[in-house]
Amino acid sequence: MLPEALLFCQLGEQVKISSLGGNMIRTVVIAAVIAAAAVGGMPVAAASGKYANCTEAHQDGRWNIPQSDPDYWAAGDRDNDGIACEG
Repeated sequence: MLPEALLFCQLGEQVKISSLGGNMIRTVVIAAVIAAAAVGGMPVAAASGKYANCTEAHQDGRWNIPQSDPDYWAAGDRDNDGIACEG
């Protein structure tokens, strides 16, 4: 019987291993590595950057850009309510 152990995968999940055979431990470790690699390889949505005007933002599918968004700019917020390119 193997001693109880904890494994931590990249996603911060705890996997408790208790009384598992060596093949089962290898399987759990390999599955955790594959899952971490799959998450790391997922594409991340990214905006195309600051826009020259709201027409350009709208052509990129961006409407109602909040002040907390990196693509927000004051000139695009005509009524100064913190939302640029309202539509």
